[in-house]
Order: sequence, then C-alpha cells, then structure tokens
Amino acid sequence: MVGGFGDDSLIGGSGADLFVFSNGGGNDILRDFNAGQGDLIGLAEGQTYTLATDVSGNARIVFGASDTVTLVGVQITAVSSSWFVTV
Repeated sequence: MVGGFGDDSLIGGSGADLFVFSNGGGNDILRDFNAGQGDLIGLAEGQTYTLATDVSGNARIVFGASDTVTLVGVQITAVSSSWFVTV
C-alpha cells in the first residue's frame, strides 16, 4: 500500500502488508500495523527517519521536516529496525 501525497489512514487487513512511504507524503496513520503477521514499512533508498511518540502514546515515524506515520496501538519501545525495508 502506498500512502501517497496528503494525509491518509491505511488499513492493510489480515496477512502481510507492505506500507510504502516517502518524503512529501503528509501525516499518515497505520491503523492495523502488525509485525507478527509480516507487515513491513517500505522506504526509498537513502530515506532516513526518526522515532517519536504522539499524545496518545502511539509510535510515530518522522520523515524529513514534517511527514509522519503514526502506528496506532504500537509503542515506541516495540519498534524494530527489522520492520523497515528499502523499496
């Protein structure tokens, strides 16, 4: 699934999903990210990110100056570098 430009709310459903994000994508929300089912986050070659927490305690991935992806129900301490792949 590709978030694309603008703010998006993404639900992958059951099974393994690849969620792809890039700079300029806005502020997206992943509502059902589940690494145990094989979900992954795809990043462009050389794209960097930092981790933060939103006001509800969800992990937030920050790309560039202002693009974010919030992982609903995932705490920042659970985030693993193995969840990220280059696309």
